[in-house]
Amino acid sequence: MYNIFVSIGLLSGTLLFSSLSVVGKKEMKRPNIIFIMSDDHAVNAISAYGSSLIETPNIDRLAKQGMLFKNCFCTNSICSPSRASIMTGKYSHIHGVKTNYVQPGNEHVTYPELLKEAGYQTALVGKTHFGTGTNCIQSMDYYLIHYGVEYHNPKFLEKGKEIQNYEGYVTDIVTDKGIEWIKKCDKSKPFMLMLHHPAPHMPFQEKDELLEVYNNKNYPTPPSFDDPDKNKGDSPRPFNITMQGLLQFQERKESWGKYAWEAPDNLEGEALKKWVYQRYMRAYMACVQVIDENVGKLLDFLKKSGLDENTVVIYTSDQGFFLGEHGWFDKRFFYEESIHMPLIISYPGLKGDQRCEKMVLNVDLPETFLDIAGVSIPGDMQGKSLLPLLSNPKKNGWRDAMYYHYYENNKDSPLPVWRHYGIRTERYKLIRFYHENIDYWELFDLKKDQYERQNLYHSEKYKKQVELLKEQLINLRKFYNDTTDVEIKR
Repeated sequence: MYNIFVSIGLLSGTLLFSSLSVVGKKEMKRPNIIFIMSDDHAVNAISAYGSSLIETPNIDRLAKQGMLFKNCFCTNSICSPSRASIMTGKYSHIHGVKTNYVQPGNEHVTYPELLKEAGYQTALVGKTHFGTGTNCIQSMDYYLIHYGVEYHNPKFLEKGKEIQNYEGYVTDIVTDKGIEWIKKCDKSKPFMLMLHHPAPHMPFQEKDELLEVYNNKNYPTPPSFDDPDKNKGDSPRPFNITMQGLLQFQERKESWGKYAWEAPDNLEGEALKKWVYQRYMRAYMACVQVIDENVGKLLDFLKKSGLDENTVVIYTSDQGFFLGEHGWFDKRFFYEESIHMPLIISYPGLKGDQRCEKMVLNVDLPETFLDIAGVSIPGDMQGKSLLPLLSNPKKNGWRDAMYYHYYENNKDSPLPVWRHYGIRTERYKLIRFYHENIDYWELFDLKKDQYERQNLYHSEKYKKQVELLKEQLINLRKFYNDTTDVEIKR
């Protein structure tokens, strides 16, 4: 099996490198791959995506070296399901991890297993959001898995050892341990390193030296911060993910420790909402700053060691995150801020500072990794390799619509959101919420209403568009073999 994969790898790699004009007369080598994935990092907190909220010079530097994908989306905006999709290249209803309360099984092959079989050295340092008993983790040459939610002196489980505390700040530890592993790698073989940062996921614990830096920063509220929910009828607007809900949520969490927030006693209503927003944004952005600094540390190491000449670096997050849009934090919804993932790929020899407008998904990532390594892609994966877009970001015949499905509900989640699924095209988004006796639809014209504030589902003007989108939605559900709920009413 190994020799077959290597042969395929050499052939595919030659074609790839030739298409990117990077080989010339040099001997072709399978590239190393470093996959950096943060947790809940919104594109609106990356300056390369046009954010004015924070400067991220090192993530921007990565974008200048490669390609930034402007429209990358997840297919189920919550940690475990999205990470399982990234491991398997399959939707939640196929791999079975529909919520954070389900552990992945071993019946679906994962890209780390295939890379390992093809001769890659493999390691995961950081967060998995599921257990270590799965084949995809156990098959790795090395793992150092973050346990719990603490940012300071966090617990890790290292392969072959007991769970123990590591002194320092979690983002620094993940990067440093990842670099240490690279230094120990067999230089005659390629490696795949997964650096999975727990930040900036709640509880947003800042690095101590940044507390003072961010204490006086003030952030503008987004246009939909005071969302009036016009024309949304009985749409599900959960209290828990509002600013006031965030304050109550973090007060119940022992893990916040000295980083817990204590609002002034005289604040209530709108004033309290704005106070929580500023406190939330300061903590969140402080966590993002340290991620960016560590991206710079890694890029500097690669440059200094000469590994940058044959190492692909990918940066993403497992999903998006609300930064006050609609007055919310968290994710889950099939709204833009929740599903929009950052994705930047730096490939040796690739013309830098490129932008790709095509619609790409989290399920595309494992096929991309395998394609980079020249490993045969299993036929049951549901994504598409992004390598053709690296060669031609305007490639014809790419997908023009995506399918989304969220499963957690009020009964099994501390942050209740009705189950829903839907379709997003380049211009429109159609969402169906379903829960017990609920059957509620929303339609948004993203060209006219980028903040998704006006539900057009019952508008006579959009009646034909609704029917077309429903037909497309039915076809996508059939294409992905999703039969997990009742039939769509026409």
